Amino acid sequence: MHDVTVIGGSVASLVCADRLARAGTSVAILVSDHLGSGFRGIAHQGRRLPLGARLLELDYDDSGIGQQPVPLGEYVPGPSGHRPHQAIVRRYLEDLLGEGLVRAPAPQLSLRGVVAEDFGFTVDLTSLRELVTHEELAAIGRESAHAVGLIGRDGVLGGATPWDPWRHQSSHAMLMNHGPSFHRLFGAPLARKVRPGGLLDVPLALRRKVWAAIFHPQTLFEASAGPGPSYRPDRRFHTVSGSASWQVVDALLERLGSSSAVAIVRSGPLSSLAVTPGGVTLQLEAQGPVEVRGPLVLGSTPEQVFGAAGIDLQLTRARTALSWVDVPEDKLVGAPGVMTVVDDDCPVYRLSDAGPAAPGERTFAIEWRHDCAIEELAPMAGQHLERLGVVEDGSCVQSIHQIAANSFTDPTFTNLVKFQAARDRWNELGVPAIVIGGAAAFGADSLNEQIVQGLWAASAIIDRSPVWH
Repeated sequence: MHDVTVIGGSVASLVCADRLARAGTSVAILVSDHLGSGFRGIAHQGRRLPLGARLLELDYDDSGIGQQPVPLGEYVPGPSGHRPHQAIVRRYLEDLLGEGLVRAPAPQLSLRGVVAEDFGFTVDLTSLRELVTHEELAAIGRESAHAVGLIGRDGVLGGATPWDPWRHQSSHAMLMNHGPSFHRLFGAPLARKVRPGGLLDVPLALRRKVWAAIFHPQTLFEASAGPGPSYRPDRRFHTVSGSASWQVVDALLERLGSSSAVAIVRSGPLSSLAVTPGGVTLQLEAQGPVEVRGPLVLGSTPEQVFGAAGIDLQLTRARTALSWVDVPEDKLVGAPGVMTVVDDDCPVYRLSDAGPAAPGERTFAIEWRHDCAIEELAPMAGQHLERLGVVEDGSCVQSIHQIAANSFTDPTFTNLVKFQAARDRWNELGVPAIVIGGAAAFGADSLNEQIVQGLWAASAIIDRSPVWH
């Protein structure tokens, strides 16, 4: 019998178990087949392939390295709930990965054949002038100046009456803050590659789910018409040595596997749960009924957690098209760590270095526009890598694998309402369990968010804090 039972193989579940085990608490992790969810990539013919770009974001401008972390007991799940605790995320990954944690090359943005630093990642608009024409820059300057006069220097997210990011649509908010020219050039085309409606029906709070950045009108004005942006955050990105981002999960699993306090049990998915006197009875597909009397942590998907309690939740999912290619290193012209492609007429959305393949070769993951047919991906790869200036001759590109399927939860108001109704019903049941992972809050499923959730749940158990719903 173990002290704590953790359900699910999410990163949040694994981090929770790791923290508990290192504090001397025994843990049983009951999982289905896949550990680490999409952060571990997929296996194909003896290789591990990452599901797109996996940069580690360890520093924000408002959570510097030396900043005193906010106590975990004050954590509130949400898409940005981890940010006050970012110093804790950094320390956890430094301890887990050691010297394997390295700085990543600056992400790049490509528009009309011009490549510059990607301000969507860094939120530093200094590179804007490299990417647009004089006429476009002048239009952005006029429109951002108009926005400053209309809604203030800080725009919709600042001032005396900031907009509620959960009630306002991303497309409207970004048009108000940026004006039509910047939105047409950068905001709208990128979002349209991620999902059919682009920024439409996406709450402002979830804009990062479609990789959209919002800038204060004053910052955009300074970048386009002034001497340059006065706001220049220090957003440094990291990866794992060799570009193998899945090693975060591998390192975590290795540490769990070496701990005598941890048992990982292949139990199959959670199918039902019921509150019983003194605990919870779980029904697991490959395990049968399990009686839990001690602390219980639920880290499965929201559909699985809520569905186990008889709460139907059917969230729509966005479609993802991905392919992987090998390229001889001597044929590379420019080898970006991560490159995002803005152009509407280019079906490539993002290209990322997936690390070394065979000797003298590198693997790249290509994220395509959501509606690309799977049979188109391999034939298109070489020509578009050549077009983007990555290889000198597209014929050298060797296709490895392709997938096109519904993947992540579509970050829409419709799904938000469905999720919240299910979560409210769950709260009414009073299940004595800590919920982490995607079921904790809508959109609270990034790597940073899951690390904080796992540490938060473990600390609540260790400190005997009454955080059970």
